[in-house]
Amino acid sequence: MKLPRSPRGGALMAATLFALVAPFSASASEHASVSTGIRTSSTDISTYAQILHDGTNWTMIPRGAVLHLSDKHRDKLGERPVGNLVSWPEFLSINRSWLATEEVTLRQAEGTRAIDPRRLSYFSKQKRMVVAVYQESPIAVVFIR
Repeated sequence: MKLPRSPRGGALMAATLFALVAPFSASASEHASVSTGIRTSSTDISTYAQILHDGTNWTMIPRGAVLHLSDKHRDKLGERPVGNLVSWPEFLSINRSWLATEEVTLRQAEGTRAIDPRRLSYFSKQKRMVVAVYQESPIAVVFIR
Protein backbone atom coordinates (compact mmCIF):
# COMPACT_ATOMS: atom_id res chain seq x y z
CA MET A 1 0.00 0.00 0.00
CA LYS A 2 1.36 3.40 -0.95
CA LEU A 3 1.09 5.87 1.93
CA PRO A 4 0.90 9.62 1.36
CA ARG A 5 3.82 11.67 2.61
CA SER A 6 3.82 15.26 3.71
CA PRO A 7 6.82 17.57 3.30
CA ARG A 8 7.06 17.95 7.08
CA GLY A 9 6.75 14.93 9.32
CA GLY A 10 6.31 12.43 6.49
CA ALA A 11 7.43 9.49 8.61
CA LEU A 12 5.06 10.48 11.43
CA MET A 13 2.15 10.83 9.01
CA ALA A 14 2.90 7.43 7.50
CA ALA A 15 3.13 5.84 10.95
CA THR A 16 -0.15 7.43 12.01
CA LEU A 17 -1.96 6.32 8.88
CA PHE A 18 -0.51 2.83 9.28
CA ALA A 19 -1.84 2.68 12.83
CA LEU A 20 -5.30 3.80 11.62
CA VAL A 21 -5.38 1.22 8.85
CA ALA A 22 -3.90 -1.60 10.95
CA PRO A 23 -7.25 -2.92 12.22
CA PHE A 24 -8.23 -3.79 8.64
CA SER A 25 -5.46 -6.39 8.50
CA ALA A 26 -4.53 -8.88 11.22
CA SER A 27 -0.89 -8.97 10.17
CA ALA A 28 -0.68 -5.17 9.93
CA SER A 29 -1.69 -4.97 13.58
CA GLU A 30 1.29 -7.11 14.55
CA HIS A 31 3.67 -5.03 12.43
CA ALA A 32 2.39 -1.71 13.81
CA SER A 33 3.70 -2.29 17.31
CA VAL A 34 7.03 -3.67 16.05
CA SER A 35 7.90 -1.33 13.18
CA THR A 36 6.44 1.99 14.40
CA GLY A 37 6.31 1.56 18.15
CA ILE A 38 2.60 2.41 18.06
CA ARG A 39 0.42 0.01 19.99
CA THR A 40 -2.91 -0.68 18.38
CA SER A 41 -5.84 -1.45 20.60
CA SER A 42 -8.30 -4.22 19.95
CA THR A 43 -11.05 -1.60 19.60
CA ASP A 44 -12.58 -1.55 16.13
CA ILE A 45 -11.59 1.67 14.35
CA SER A 46 -15.07 1.91 12.77
CA THR A 47 -16.27 3.01 16.22
CA TYR A 48 -14.37 6.28 15.74
CA ALA A 49 -13.87 6.68 12.00
CA GLN A 50 -15.70 6.40 8.70
CA ILE A 51 -14.33 5.78 5.27
CA LEU A 52 -15.01 8.10 2.35
CA HIS A 53 -14.31 6.69 -1.09
CA ASP A 54 -14.84 7.64 -4.67
CA GLY A 55 -14.37 4.15 -6.12
CA THR A 56 -10.70 4.81 -6.87
CA ASN A 57 -9.37 6.43 -3.67
CA TRP A 58 -10.33 6.45 0.00
CA THR A 59 -9.58 8.35 3.18
CA MET A 60 -10.73 8.27 6.80
CA ILE A 61 -12.67 10.92 8.68
CA PRO A 62 -13.94 10.96 12.27
CA ARG A 63 -17.42 9.49 12.78
CA GLY A 64 -19.72 12.50 13.24
CA ALA A 65 -17.83 14.77 10.84
CA VAL A 66 -20.47 14.55 8.09
CA LEU A 67 -22.86 17.46 8.52
CA HIS A 68 -24.96 16.67 5.44
CA LEU A 69 -25.20 13.56 3.31
CA SER A 70 -27.29 13.76 0.16
CA ASP A 71 -28.94 10.59 -1.11
CA LYS A 72 -26.91 10.93 -4.30
CA HIS A 73 -23.61 10.42 -2.42
CA ARG A 74 -24.72 8.03 0.34
CA ASP A 75 -22.78 5.18 -1.33
CA LYS A 76 -19.49 7.10 -0.93
CA LEU A 77 -19.60 6.77 2.84
CA GLY A 78 -18.61 3.21 3.67
CA GLU A 79 -17.15 0.92 6.27
CA ARG A 80 -14.53 -0.74 4.04
CA PRO A 81 -11.76 0.86 1.97
CA VAL A 82 -12.18 1.00 -1.81
CA GLY A 83 -9.13 1.77 -3.95
CA ASN A 84 -5.96 3.54 -2.79
CA LEU A 85 -5.46 5.29 0.54
CA VAL A 86 -4.86 9.03 0.12
CA SER A 87 -4.56 11.88 2.61
CA TRP A 88 -7.58 14.02 3.44
CA PRO A 89 -6.27 17.12 1.58
CA GLU A 90 -5.60 15.06 -1.55
CA PHE A 91 -8.98 13.30 -1.36
CA LEU A 92 -10.77 16.63 -0.93
CA SER A 93 -8.90 18.15 -3.85
CA ILE A 94 -9.79 15.23 -6.13
CA ASN A 95 -13.47 15.19 -5.11
CA ARG A 96 -14.44 18.87 -4.80
CA SER A 97 -17.27 18.30 -7.28
CA TRP A 98 -19.29 16.29 -4.73
CA LEU A 99 -17.55 17.10 -1.43
CA ALA A 100 -17.73 20.38 0.51
CA THR A 101 -16.36 21.48 3.88
CA GLU A 102 -17.69 23.69 6.65
CA GLU A 103 -15.18 25.25 9.03
CA VAL A 104 -16.38 24.91 12.64
CA THR A 105 -14.99 26.19 15.92
CA LEU A 106 -13.87 23.91 18.73
CA ARG A 107 -16.89 25.04 20.75
CA GLN A 108 -19.20 24.02 17.92
CA ALA A 109 -17.44 20.67 17.58
CA GLU A 110 -17.71 19.87 21.28
CA GLY A 111 -21.37 20.92 21.36
CA THR A 112 -21.11 23.92 23.69
CA ARG A 113 -22.05 26.35 20.92
CA ALA A 114 -24.60 25.65 18.21
CA ILE A 115 -23.89 25.81 14.49
CA ASP A 116 -26.02 28.55 12.96
CA PRO A 117 -29.40 26.97 12.06
CA ARG A 118 -29.40 28.93 8.79
CA ARG A 119 -26.18 27.13 7.79
CA LEU A 120 -27.70 23.75 8.66
CA SER A 121 -30.77 24.63 6.58
CA TYR A 122 -28.49 25.63 3.72
CA PHE A 123 -26.68 22.26 3.89
CA SER A 124 -29.97 20.38 3.52
CA LYS A 125 -30.42 22.01 0.11
CA GLN A 126 -26.94 20.99 -1.07
CA LYS A 127 -26.30 18.15 -3.50
CA ARG A 128 -22.77 17.74 -2.13
CA MET A 129 -21.69 15.94 1.03
CA VAL A 130 -20.67 18.47 3.71
CA VAL A 131 -17.86 17.58 6.15
CA ALA A 132 -17.07 19.60 9.28
CA VAL A 133 -13.44 20.73 9.47
CA TYR A 134 -11.35 22.53 12.05
CA GLN A 135 -8.22 24.15 10.64
CA GLU A 136 -8.86 22.28 7.38
CA SER A 137 -8.93 18.82 9.02
CA PRO A 138 -12.12 16.78 9.52
CA ILE A 139 -13.55 16.90 13.04
CA ALA A 140 -16.51 15.19 14.70
CA VAL A 141 -19.32 17.49 15.77
CA VAL A 142 -21.61 17.00 18.77
CA PHE A 143 -24.96 18.67 18.15
CA ILE A 144 -26.75 20.57 20.92
CA ARG A 145 -30.17 19.09 21.60
